[in-house]
Amino acid sequence: MNKIIINNKIFQEIPFNEYYLKHYTYKGLVFVQHGFQSNKNRGGDYLAINLARLGFFVIAVDAFKHGDRIAEPYISGQEYKRYADVFEVVTHTAIDILSIYQSRYAKKYKVFDFIGVSMGGLIAYQVAMQTDKIRKLVPVISSPKFLELAKATVNVGSMEKYQKIINNNIEYIKSIDPINHLDKLNYHQLFILNTTQDNVVLPIFSQTFYEEYQNDKMHFKLYEDIHNVNQVMQEDILSFIAEEKVVL
Repeated sequence: MNKIIINNKIFQEIPFNEYYLKHYTYKGLVFVQHGFQSNKNRGGDYLAINLARLGFFVIAVDAFKHGDRIAEPYISGQEYKRYADVFEVVTHTAIDILSIYQSRYAKKYKVFDFIGVSMGGLIAYQVAMQTDKIRKLVPVISSPKFLELAKATVNVGSMEKYQKIINNNIEYIKSIDPINHLDKLNYHQLFILNTTQDNVVLPIFSQTFYEEYQNDKMHFKLYEDIHNVNQVMQEDILSFIAEEKVVL
């Protein structure tokens, strides 16, 4: 079996990993994006490694203010500040990812797949609003309704301080909210995965989105679990990217 190579890279102060099989003709390019307060090495490595094993060239980027470029409020900031900062992280990281793609990979890969877990799913939606190069978009335990998610977030330490920041940023969140800009949301296929008992990102946001806007390019599946990406979900994601049959 070919050995999987993991390269640590930096592009314009953006740290990222490459996962791939050496001396291989790759099936495609896939970005795997980690979630809140995680990093490129552990937020989706189970997917990145298995996708590389299947023959894909995989990129995992440290989100803005995360991982090797960690910054406040994620170092010592209070919990409410970290949660309120998520949408800045999302927009900044989306720009970073597209910069990496255009500068380093676009000539070889005319399209790419994007898998995002939790906050990474928000980044997935944001990237899809800024490019028409996404083949398969896979938001996992995430939400296409940013403002509704922001208002529903409760375990933040000081709820009063959190709500004050969100209320001051409502117009900004609306301006980047996919639900308000469906005409900008581009993908060839969309597979949304959520869990039934998730009290971090409520599944109702994705479920109502799917029920209202479903089309032939969109798939949605609920799994019995909490805010977690279990083995069945992982296998379905890999099958979807690899164009194998997924029971939906």
